[in-house]
Amino acid sequence: MLTACLLAGSMLGQALPAQTVLVKDLLPGAQGASPAHLTDVNGTLFFTTANAAAGATLWKSDGTAAGTVRVKDIAPAAGRSAPDQLTDVDGTLFFVAPNGTGGADLWKSDGTGPGTVKVRTIYAGAPADLPHFELTAAGGTLFFTTDNGTHGPELWKSDGTPRGTTLVKDIFPGAAGSFPGEFTPANGTLFFRADDGTRGRGLWKTDGTAAGTVLVKDVYPPHEGSLPGYLAGVKGTVFLAADDGLRGPELWKSDGTPGGTVLVRDVIPGNGGSYPGDLTDVNGTLFFTNAIGLWKSDGTAKGTVLVRDVRATDLTNVDGTLFFLSYRDGDAELWKSDGTAAGTVRLKRDFHPGSPDLPPGDLTAVNGKLFFRAQSAQGAELWQSDGTPGGTVLVKDIRPGPASALAAAQKPLFTDVNGTLFFAANDGAKGPELWKHAPGEGPAVASLRINAGGGAYQAADGRRYQADGYFAGGVVSAAATGAVAGTGDDALYREGRHGAAFGYNVPVENGTYEVVLHFAETWWGNRVPGGAGSRKFNVDIEGVRRLTGYDIFAKAGGAMTAVRETFRVAVADGALNLHFSKGSADLAAVKAIELRPVAEAARLAAESGEASPIRLYPNPVADRLTVRLAFPAGAVEATSVSDAAGRSLQTNGHRQVAGDELQLDVSALKPGLYLLHLQSGGEEQRIRFVKQ
Repeated sequence: MLTACLLAGSMLGQALPAQTVLVKDLLPGAQGASPAHLTDVNGTLFFTTANAAAGATLWKSDGTAAGTVRVKDIAPAAGRSAPDQLTDVDGTLFFVAPNGTGGADLWKSDGTGPGTVKVRTIYAGAPADLPHFELTAAGGTLFFTTDNGTHGPELWKSDGTPRGTTLVKDIFPGAAGSFPGEFTPANGTLFFRADDGTRGRGLWKTDGTAAGTVLVKDVYPPHEGSLPGYLAGVKGTVFLAADDGLRGPELWKSDGTPGGTVLVRDVIPGNGGSYPGDLTDVNGTLFFTNAIGLWKSDGTAKGTVLVRDVRATDLTNVDGTLFFLSYRDGDAELWKSDGTAAGTVRLKRDFHPGSPDLPPGDLTAVNGKLFFRAQSAQGAELWQSDGTPGGTVLVKDIRPGPASALAAAQKPLFTDVNGTLFFAANDGAKGPELWKHAPGEGPAVASLRINAGGGAYQAADGRRYQADGYFAGGVVSAAATGAVAGTGDDALYREGRHGAAFGYNVPVENGTYEVVLHFAETWWGNRVPGGAGSRKFNVDIEGVRRLTGYDIFAKAGGAMTAVRETFRVAVADGALNLHFSKGSADLAAVKAIELRPVAEAARLAAESGEASPIRLYPNPVADRLTVRLAFPAGAVEATSVSDAAGRSLQTNGHRQVAGDELQLDVSALKPGLYLLHLQSGGEEQRIRFVKQ
């Protein structure tokens, strides 16, 4: 049987609009608006512009030209600096803006002009001495560093009101200031580095009160502090590099208590130290670099091991896979790692052989892929990687020729908003303007994530799960306690929805999706005795049985261990249906659900080994589908149309309209993805089309 799938340029041009596109020309002309400080605030992109023509302005965007609008002119006077340090605090945007008199004000915005207001002046010094305020959200409160002219740079907080914007604690009394920094939330507590003037720079924590703002441990008494750095929170524990005066800079960890702040491992014995850096959480495992190479740690000395002897930097978590850059003989290389030596491999050696160009950077995870800036013969442009050498490619030459479209100085360069990558780029004609790349989109469709049985949740990698919804039946399970293996998001797996029969009916755009179901056995083998065989249930998706007698404990290898199952599903009726039912033991259960839209073009490319000589048009089609053949139409013996589930919906509904053309009336089909079957000469050819 001959099976061939159509992958025609005409189909792609009609079914899939350009993925990397200008969102809006904010300032027509060659100068460009220079969007900056791109920030995701609860699913909406906020950004700023500042130029001689328009002054400093706050904008927001939903990814469309019509939905990209000015929120407020923060400083209408030409030449003023733009708002800075845009920060999401539970759906409210906070930022800092120079006030024109030498100081800076704290502002907040709800996305409307009237709701964009000054909170309080937080700095009154000279413009040249503006501190790095380091705005940070922790527990629904904004924390930052500022100098009010009396206490020096110290720790402050704000609830969005003038009265609630206050000094937390004068850690270094007097005008010198403690210079708090490296704010890292972990397990409901904000950790940071500060100097109290007596014990030098050390590790501190705060609960937002003066009494609760304390030095965690004096690691290097009585000298000038342990110089903590590279703080990273991993499953409620803070890891850091610190020097106790005996071993040099090594890897430490802290649970927020003096007794729980300990050396993890003395990697290089003696007082020289191994200099850990780039501490990164990858789904509950700490990866870091040091003077030897790439390492990982589970928080124990025995579990702190060398992954591979490779010089690494820019460590980035992409759905549980570590990507990083390495430098060899002056060339920048892209690598990935699964935490093993054999699984730590190079993806691309040199982006522009023989040229000492700007190294790659700005590694950003979006929808399971890595996006980054790299300079090649086409200049600095947008690249992507799916974790394979062949899949590490230039996305688009936005500015044709050797000139660069992307500016390395712009930070952050890339921002992910619900699966769409936003960035500022210069195509050479309009100047720096707002662009987007939507991986896997036809019409823009965002990923959707549901915390089954729980409230809104933000994962360690930044992905947002909405509160439980779209369900029918079932009940919320009792929340478990303790650590959950195999994830950096224990809280996501501690509770869920369970029952003898329950389901989810999630409204989505028609198309193809990856459905990811998250499970963990938190009852059997944890709350009560039990194990493999204690729970077995079934899962149907879009009316098709996908899991039968599924045993979470057996699949995960034990209780309190995360396990995920992924399925490719086509939706043609505007809703994705999941049904969980009791099997041979106990109740069905699920912890979280993810729906990720899949690019039809990418799916066809993955499934197709060759291009079909047959062409369909128009595609997508509203009523009549024309089939242009590479042989006489009279040679077609039979036709049929099936849906994504394989159900035959239409047989021999074709008619010949030309010597090499057939036509089918598909107006009665519902919108969605279909397969046209052609029988000719004892062989069958199958071509996919989309019904509008």
